[in-house]
Amino acid sequence: MTLITASILLLSGLLLLGFTADILVKGSVSLAVRHGIPKSVVGLTIVAFGTSAPELVTSITANFKGAPDASVGNVIGSNLFNLLVVVGVSCLLKPVGVGKLTRILEWPFLILSGVLFLWLGRDSQFDRLEGLTLFTIFCAFVFFIIRMSKGKDVQVDEEIQLIPEKWKEWFFIVSGIVGLAIAAQVALEGAVFLGKYVGMSERLIGLTILSVGTSLPELATSTVAAMRGHDEISVGNVIGSNVMNILAVVGATATISNIDVNPIVISHDGVW
Repeated sequence: MTLITASILLLSGLLLLGFTADILVKGSVSLAVRHGIPKSVVGLTIVAFGTSAPELVTSITANFKGAPDASVGNVIGSNLFNLLVVVGVSCLLKPVGVGKLTRILEWPFLILSGVLFLWLGRDSQFDRLEGLTLFTIFCAFVFFIIRMSKGKDVQVDEEIQLIPEKWKEWFFIVSGIVGLAIAAQVALEGAVFLGKYVGMSERLIGLTILSVGTSLPELATSTVAAMRGHDEISVGNVIGSNVMNILAVVGATATISNIDVNPIVISHDGVW
């Protein structure tokens, strides 16, 4: 691969991200309104699952290839990027409201997830039992959020245009998720090559290029949702993605194969 090819891949991936994020948001909003599901729940589940898919694949692959620092560094860097850049850019484009459920439940749970991550990783290892524990907690959290949303009155914005056919909603959602994964991978290929070209270390690539590259779907989706006035999806996507990164991505990766990381990744990078 040449520098020109890597640059073209990076630019093409970024452009595709914007297009597929718009499709995913349209499908998700239509699904939420049609079935009376709070948009925050859709953001925490379907949208978050889709935008966190690159982190899951990247971390599992990195650990399998003997790069555990990059695997965990990807999760830490991605969460930092989501909280500081994704939320920051979304708020710069348009003020984003935060719902009551988010303030009293979702944010505190995210913080507790981070504390649990640091505690389990204090010995610089995530074994299979710890991985299974993290993944089980994630499944319980999703189940609890869905159960809490049932029976609640959902406000419908009159200006929202439903997608006429139900099957098209899921087509938009699935194609948006697949498109985001492909676009992120294309952009990532170019970015990783450029990082290695300038001599970056495995840990630094995981904390920066890999984490930013795999967080591009979150950035694209949350900013598009914020610009369209869907604050619940914008914020829910960030919280859901971060919770999924800590509990599901690290959990699934460790369940498949133990993660042995450099102590500095947990004691220094993880604290951030």
